[in-house]
Amino acid sequence: SADFNAACTPTEQGRVFVLLSSSLLESFDEDELTFVIGHELGHHIYGHHAIPVNVILSGQVPIRPAKALQYHAWQRYAEISADRAGLLCCESFEAAARSFFKLSSGLHLVPTKERIQAFVEQADELFSEAAAASSVEAVSHGDWLSSHPFSPIRLRSARAFSESVAFHDNGISWE
Repeated sequence: SADFNAACTPTEQGRVFVLLSSSLLESFDEDELTFVIGHELGHHIYGHHAIPVNVILSGQVPIRPAKALQYHAWQRYAEISADRAGLLCCESFEAAARSFFKLSSGLHLVPTKERIQAFVEQADELFSEAAAASSVEAVSHGDWLSSHPFSPIRLRSARAFSESVAFHDNGISWE
């Protein structure tokens, strides 16, 4: 596929399959692929396939709107958890950040450190804007029905995790 995409299947006869698009294989370097594969295996390790969210939200099953929103939120939280698994596998926030940049931009070229820094700063600006919003209506809710968090949210979460004691011994403490 020309699109960057990866997936992990639910266990089938005791086996797990990680699927990678050809464009991802051609455009991502070893550290970036390690992040992506670690992310996908994180879905398996954390049991994210145990809840058939796609079936539940497909319309085949009657569901209250409030419950549907909770399932969508759960999907986004699952992505953040899987990102942490990917970070632990590649051991590099920079590789994760390059992966997020490529995934969100669709660009195949390796982003420069300056572009990654601008990407991180953009995430910080978006959070500042949301925090400064004067009302619920002023905050965009476009991601409420999305299965994946907005890339700047994933980037900021990955950065926080990469700076924590969970990621390295001298990291920021839990407190």
